[in-house]
Amino acid sequence: WSHDRELDWGLLQDPSHAGVAALVAELNALQARYPALHLGDGTYEGFDWLVVDDADHSSFAIERRVPGEPGEIVVCVANLSGADLDGYRVGLGAEGPWEVILNSGDARFGGHGRGSRGELAVDEDIPWQHRPRSTVLHVPARTVLWLAPRQ
Repeated sequence: WSHDRELDWGLLQDPSHAGVAALVAELNALQARYPALHLGDGTYEGFDWLVVDDADHSSFAIERRVPGEPGEIVVCVANLSGADLDGYRVGLGAEGPWEVILNSGDARFGGHGRGSRGELAVDEDIPWQHRPRSTVLHVPARTVLWLAPRQ
């Protein structure tokens, strides 16, 4: 990018570039649909680490929430490694059902099309990461999943 010239719009003809553009568009739509992704920015009440120290798997998980609104939560799980994470348990702070609202590895974004998607099985009786319930995910290599209670 350069402020001295126009963007390289022609790159959108390349499927991999078009996939990134589609991902950015979807992320913008999610930010508008899920207030937890922008309300509470800059406050401790709007953010919490779920997984911050999993260097063995090069992964992390965060929880975004709207302060004072217990059901307004989005969980982001990122696998930055070159290996799939299968059976990766993550804590959930709100009652279900929960669903994967975005999988960065989706084929429409130029990804591999694998990983957890749709409605998730929520383990109401297995607390995890200081949350009252949890779920188990398949997070492919170099993939980020966004989860939220079904609206």
